[in-house]
This record gives sequence, C-alpha cells and structure tokens, in this order.
Amino acid sequence: MEFDKSTIMVDTFVGLPFYEESRHRHLSSHVGYLSLGRNLPPGYPNYLMREVLTSTGRTPRDGAGVTLFGKVVINVYEPHYLFLDLCQRLWKPLPYEHERVQLWVDTCYSYMRGMSRDANGATVRGLTTPERNMAYLHVKKYYPEHTPDFERIAYPKVRPIGVWWRYYGHRPTPEECPGDSMIYPMGRKHAECKGECPMCM
Repeated sequence: MEFDKSTIMVDTFVGLPFYEESRHRHLSSHVGYLSLGRNLPPGYPNYLMREVLTSTGRTPRDGAGVTLFGKVVINVYEPHYLFLDLCQRLWKPLPYEHERVQLWVDTCYSYMRGMSRDANGATVRGLTTPERNMAYLHVKKYYPEHTPDFERIAYPKVRPIGVWWRYYGHRPTPEECPGDSMIYPMGRKHAECKGECPMCM
C-alpha cells in the first residue's frame, strides 16, 4: 500500500537534492524519523522519512542523514533548526475537519489527558483552565483554528490503537495493511497481530 503524498508540499520537495546510494550506505528498512516526537499531525513529512545508515547500521559521520522519497532532507553536519524549518515547509496540512486530523486530535487529548501548562510554561498534572490544556495547545500549534474542546478535555476518547492516519489516505483493509513491521524493528505484519493490529485498528 502506497503512502499518501498529498500532504507533501511539491514546490519545496522538488527543490531537494537526490539521494545517491553507495556501497557502504543504505536507507533504513523502517520508515519514520521522529526527532520531533510521535504526536505530529497526519501526513507530517517526518513520518515518511528514512534514515541513512552505514553498513554497520550506524549514522554516517558526513553526507546525507535523512531522506524523503529519494530526496535528501538534511545532511549529518547541518544544524537541527534547519531541519525543523524544512519539515514545516514540506508539510501541506489536511483540512481541520478531515477524518485523519480528527483521529489525531483524539489521540492528542487521550495521550495528554490531565496535563496542562502552568503560567511559567512547565508541565503540570491536573486540570487548570482549558486554554492551558496541553492537548489544546499542541493541536493549536499546527491548526490555529482549533479551540478548547471541553468534551475532549473532560472525557478524552480511548486512544485509537491504529496509527494508519499518519501514513495513508484511508484506513487499510486487512489485505492492504502491512502491520507495524515497517515502523519498528520488532514490529509485526498484519496477519500476526491477531485482531489488534497497531496499524489499521
């Protein structure tokens, strides 16, 4: 099943240099470069990136460090803030009302339930004001139109098991689903998940 590329900004992507494989370097067999965390919006480019590794499985000392669909996103020696800026410019947000976005919002409120920011910006347990709820602040960073969701704050939905919304345009059928074997070294294929697939549930 192919990844959804509609969330990648074409004008930014085409300007990236091509990645050239060499005898001593290869791309990771697992997708995702999550230096920004795992609560990124659907289709954020980090979910679809692959790291460049040496023949011993280590990060190279120079040259390309991370790729996206055959293009070099950042070289090993470049500062991290350039990478953060490029990721933002590569991302083409889905509409806020989109099913994938709403599943991500549910996940944020579930994962960050009961967590707020105090006046100094520190993380605190317990409910303060809705405007300081961590999930609200996190979602608003990517979708400024998001407003405090009182129902989600008070009664967050059980976090969905499946994370298909990160990668695909629709929920995979059992025949299409790869399981999470493409994300984690110890991941399982769909057929091995026995009804609780971490990708398509």
